[in-house]
Amino acid sequence: MDIKVLYHSTTGNTKKVAEAIAAEAGVIAQPLTEASGSTSTDILFIGDGVYGAKVHKSTVSFIKKLSPASVKNAAVFSTFGGQDTAPEIIKGLLKAQGIPVAEESFSCKGKAWFFLNRKHPSAQELDAAKLFAKNIIKKCTPV
Repeated sequence: MDIKVLYHSTTGNTKKVAEAIAAEAGVIAQPLTEASGSTSTDILFIGDGVYGAKVHKSTVSFIKKLSPASVKNAAVFSTFGGQDTAPEIIKGLLKAQGIPVAEESFSCKGKAWFFLNRKHPSAQELDAAKLFAKNIIKKCTPV
């Protein structure tokens, strides 16, 4: 089974979650900037942070280039400092492309500025991200 973990991370929070998911999946997480829009995969884990209640424009642009013929399943993860809006935004973008998206998503707080959420993502949150990945892979694996 081919699995990809792609992310955008301005502060490093989403990268930490991506790396936890990738470790569980036995793959290497890649920044979206290093991935091709013609990505072909059985499961695409895709994540971003929240920036002013939006996801980064590079994430939007990347998803708009994806084809349902090349991505069999997608799952969404994110980090946030205040509002947890990224999962629904990313799911909506993927669905608009005709890509099947898991209803379950993963999000956790990320360190924001110097004083907000200083200890996030925590070790427990990264363990939860691994469990999320394990569950998605199990659901998408043919019997």
